Amino acid sequence: MEKHRYEHAYYSSKATLLIRHIHCLYTMEEKNGKPILFRDAFLAVHHDFIMAMGSGDGLVYCDKDTKIIDAYDACVVPGFIDAGFHFLSLKAAAHDTDHELLMQARRILAAMTAGGTTTIGLLPYEDKELQKRMSRVYESLRKLHEVTLMDAPAQMDTLLCHNSHGLSPKNQPFCISAGTHGIINDLFLAAKLYYHRTRQNPYEIVKAITAYPAAALRIENERGTLKPDLQADFVMLQCPDLETAFSALAPSLIARVYREGNCIWEGRLHQ
Repeated sequence: MEKHRYEHAYYSSKATLLIRHIHCLYTMEEKNGKPILFRDAFLAVHHDFIMAMGSGDGLVYCDKDTKIIDAYDACVVPGFIDAGFHFLSLKAAAHDTDHELLMQARRILAAMTAGGTTTIGLLPYEDKELQKRMSRVYESLRKLHEVTLMDAPAQMDTLLCHNSHGLSPKNQPFCISAGTHGIINDLFLAAKLYYHRTRQNPYEIVKAITAYPAAALRIENERGTLKPDLQADFVMLQCPDLETAFSALAPSLIARVYREGNCIWEGRLHQ
């Protein structure tokens, strides 16, 4: 299902960022059971929030100070969310100093960011001493403002790790995680591995790394979909649509990653 425009009219200021010439913008929302998406689209951002989106160039939301990015027919999806993650295993962390733990976690975080992850739900460690030490590491990571780190609920209905041999129940919401010990740090790669094993609809798989984990973390009113007033967390994929993204053999199609309106990882947009 396509709409012409999706906006809130009360913004008195112009956009601080405009992404235009988007081939397909996936909101990860539905109406009457059909996906809401826009073709030949724009995404207007006001600081850290989404201001408007729709078909067209979006220049009506701009002034001389608006930063304009041409997507060159890339597609755009919400920022990826890993709802249940451990940065390090107990064995890997047992003999490291806090500084060494931080450096390891930063390397993992950089890889996750390059894979499109903007929000991470942190699972608790059973070992209380390690949990205490990792809590200090998380506080240091939060100060970097690179991704959103939050505590994951103790229990979630379904959490599918990339190395799980089970399949999600048909027509039931599920989440894909990159793993609990940093086995695969690229959440988009984990999603593609799941696709090639199950051949499930790419749209539904992307919901498993966006809208569904947002609901599991109870942040669906902040992140996980693209609509006005939500945080401007989104990923630009260097391909025209999700079907191409999941069938392509390219190792990475992540062109840019935005968190709260700021680019936190930048690849190359092919013109």
